[in-house]
Amino acid sequence: MSRLVQLLLRFLTSVSILLVIMISFVVVPSLAAAAGAKKKKYSSEEPLGRLSFGSCNDQKKDQGIWKAITASDPDVWLWLGDNIYADRKTKSYPKAFDPATIEEMRLMYEKQKKEPEYVKLRSQVGKLVGTWDDHDYGLDDSGKEFPWKRESKELFHDFLDEPKDSPLRRREGVYNSHVFGPPGRRVKLIILDTRYHRDPIFSNGDMLGEEQWHWLEEELVRSDAQVNLVASSIQFIPNHHATLCPLCNLEDSPFRVESWCHFSREKQRFVDLITRNKVEGVILLSGDIHSGELLEASPSCILPYSLYEITSSGMTHSAMDSFPRLPLEIMKIAAPNPCSLGMYLGKNFGT
Repeated sequence: MSRLVQLLLRFLTSVSILLVIMISFVVVPSLAAAAGAKKKKYSSEEPLGRLSFGSCNDQKKDQGIWKAITASDPDVWLWLGDNIYADRKTKSYPKAFDPATIEEMRLMYEKQKKEPEYVKLRSQVGKLVGTWDDHDYGLDDSGKEFPWKRESKELFHDFLDEPKDSPLRRREGVYNSHVFGPPGRRVKLIILDTRYHRDPIFSNGDMLGEEQWHWLEEELVRSDAQVNLVASSIQFIPNHHATLCPLCNLEDSPFRVESWCHFSREKQRFVDLITRNKVEGVILLSGDIHSGELLEASPSCILPYSLYEITSSGMTHSAMDSFPRLPLEIMKIAAPNPCSLGMYLGKNFGT
């Protein structure tokens, strides 16, 4: 833990960014309201003061967490996926979902966009960015085979108010990047798309697709940032989903958790890319698991230096809402994650 503190203190000194406070819904009343706050002006040359992020936001469920997010007064808000839930579960075992139509998805995005507290955040935050995961992409655990992915991409860009003539709309996928701060205090945020080009989960095939891989390498190699934040909608570090926890790896299991460990060749390619090009300051952000978690892969375990991953998931619903606490605690003991520094099972966002 001391290495984590030293690393974060070094980053805080150089780039003024706080990454690891996981704020749960239960502490919302204690946060001061950001009443009367003016919209922040975004400038790529201004140091990044606060980045807030979250995932797994069901537009049909209570949206109370936005009060806490707005009160955190972020310079940038990052969606990490499952920004709406467009599909419908039809069976728990084996898992089965039906997709919504594109018109139904449009209405779901509009509903979320009109949420009063989210409207308030949009009116105040300097920049709003993001990626998608499976449920807002269109269908649970889906990838490049999803037939309406191009139509879904347009809805995603509309949701984030991406200009109609933006080059991002011509890209096959929603991956994007942003730079914050002057030289010496610079943060680069690289946001991946783990859906548009992905092969089926148990195929050990492609995750990002060749075009995105070439883009990612260029973004990392050309980066002059002190901190390179890489956002993935699913977790990267954990291997226990596939190695220590059989219930999480069965094809039809209701407990199945997607992660990069299901695409081991792609995971190694990411590691090789960073190692070969001697990219420093990489920190991972992820979502999906309906829990908050802080992870550390020690030096030489994955990278030559300690690799940290901060997972924030469960803005409107969490693991504790879906399962009794006792089975969750038993599963943590029966299938421990050796890289985990701590897990929070309630609703949360990161900042």
